[in-house]
Amino acid sequence: MAHINEQNWFIVWLDVSVVMVGIFLGMQVTNWNEDRKENDLRRIYNERLIVDFNNERKGAQARVDYFSGTQLYGYQALNYLEQSSSQRKPSADIIIAFMMASGRWENSSNQNTYNELINSGRINLLGNFTLRDVINQYYSDNTTRMVEFARMSAYFITIRSIIHPIIQEEILNSCEEIDGVLQVIIHIKPSCHIEISPETIAQTIKEITDHPTLKSELNYLISQLRYNNALYFEQISSASYSLKLLTAKEL
Repeated sequence: MAHINEQNWFIVWLDVSVVMVGIFLGMQVTNWNEDRKENDLRRIYNERLIVDFNNERKGAQARVDYFSGTQLYGYQALNYLEQSSSQRKPSADIIIAFMMASGRWENSSNQNTYNELINSGRINLLGNFTLRDVINQYYSDNTTRMVEFARMSAYFITIRSIIHPIIQEEILNSCEEIDGVLQVIIHIKPSCHIEISPETIAQTIKEITDHPTLKSELNYLISQLRYNNALYFEQISSASYSLKLLTAKEL
């Protein structure tokens, strides 16, 4: 005001310029800080999604391996049913085949990072429209896949109603291996052995072969396992593509 009163316009202009530059620099610092925070968040979410999709791909491949194993046991059991009575030789291995054909491992998916991005309104942090679209589609399809895989087959109910629970437990303990902590992986063994008395073997096999609908249920299960594996291969492909976009340099 003193400079204005003195009509020292050069100094007035200088004062105004200093104030404007100060405001401009302050705004720039604020913008730089916001950009830095946003970039840090983008990097963190990107890294978390990379971990998630690596686990998704690993889990889907493990399920392909698992259900391919149950399918082989299913063919072994079906082959036994298609033999004539004189050809059939009851054994513990045959009971194992019937049991392991019903192997069940429900699909699971860790969507915590994705849900956090959606619920917080930060999905745009991913920047790349193609990436957002692919990830949205992946988790949308995954919901459908989990509904499909959650359906319990008639064969599962039938065979596990016939085989004694103690024998079931022994078979699963002998024929499956479980590793992992945060992500559980089940491995199915191509061959395994348990001790069962001849009387129990004969009685269990008789109940299995006498069941009126078990063969048709097993036929359907084997065909369904092929369909399920096709869905898992689709999941692996989609997860791999998402990883490719997440690790692209332009992100």
